[in-house]
Amino acid sequence: MITLWALIAFSIALTVPRNTSLEFEGPGKNKRGIAYEYGQHGSIQLFSDPNSKVTWIYNWNSDTGPTGMWYEYNPMLWSDAPDAVARWGANIDKCTRAGSGLTRVLSFNEPDCIQNGHNGAACIDLNRAVEAHRRHIDVLHTRYPGKISIGSPAVTNSGSPDGLEWLRKFIEKCNGCQIDFVNIHWYDRPENVEYLKKHVRDAHHITGRPVWITEIGFHDHLNPSEEQVKNFLRAVMPWLDTQDYVHRYAFGMATKGSLLNGAGNGLSEIGRMYNTF
Repeated sequence: MITLWALIAFSIALTVPRNTSLEFEGPGKNKRGIAYEYGQHGSIQLFSDPNSKVTWIYNWNSDTGPTGMWYEYNPMLWSDAPDAVARWGANIDKCTRAGSGLTRVLSFNEPDCIQNGHNGAACIDLNRAVEAHRRHIDVLHTRYPGKISIGSPAVTNSGSPDGLEWLRKFIEKCNGCQIDFVNIHWYDRPENVEYLKKHVRDAHHITGRPVWITEIGFHDHLNPSEEQVKNFLRAVMPWLDTQDYVHRYAFGMATKGSLLNGAGNGLSEIGRMYNTF
């Protein structure tokens, strides 16, 4: 039986412009990445391992810092703030010159948090976000033809009007924009694996585009045990690796108490599992 919610999701999907993507990755290829804070690029070297599954990095910034590593770097325009925009053009030019393949560009970080804003979110009005995306990001595909793959703003998993509803409206309003993949975040409880899967499927169904999940984590107040986190990763990573529409994902970040140990000079047990499992 087709449920009312299924019909609603289907009708929403039909209103969003379809996409011809520059992304060609398939199941299990180049998906796992590392998020790290700007200035903490030295931590990336801790993931060097012959069995590592990590292939790409990002840092909510448009400048990688001297990592000294081969990982693919994905620049982000965190917001339309003047200081971020001022260095954006030069940094993108540097990224496109450094690599021989596509430079995958990430748009704004959690601009949808108008209702429940927090320090880690850009919180940009929808119309302003569309205008700024056109001016600073969409123009890149004509400036660097064939060398730029463009992602949507990264949205939260909050309910409407934020989250996927905000993303749907963004794509609708940014009509004619080249959006090669959509970027989402997910935070909840480690036992809610099915919720994560549904949220990722919904993002793909509503937008018709490949999906990146550049933040996967748990609500701060939960403080899950190491075994709970490992069980989560055992359930989630093989599923993400086998979904052809999931192109990239990043769990936690390269910091103490997450993927790094308490001293910050090596990987934590969870970090080792994420790196090589």
